[in-house]
Amino acid sequence: MSNAWETTEDDIINVLHGMGNAVVDDYQGTAGYVHGNLNHDAVEKAALHGNDMDTQTKYAYEEIERQIKEMDVLN
Repeated sequence: MSNAWETTEDDIINVLHGMGNAVVDDYQGTAGYVHGNLNHDAVEKAALHGNDMDTQTKYAYEEIERQIKEMDVLN
């Protein structure tokens, strides 16, 4: 892809917090696992549907949340 959006582990932590999980900078734990297994191209594609940074972030976070739920790492 174009690398116009790059998902960081901080983004994943933000999404996990938004999902009600009290993850604390656990780059070696859940956030690190999710980051390593994320379909980054799909997140970037979702983000690029937005016309500004706020909308891109919203769409990217929705896709990250969808993938986290699909990974079933929170149960």
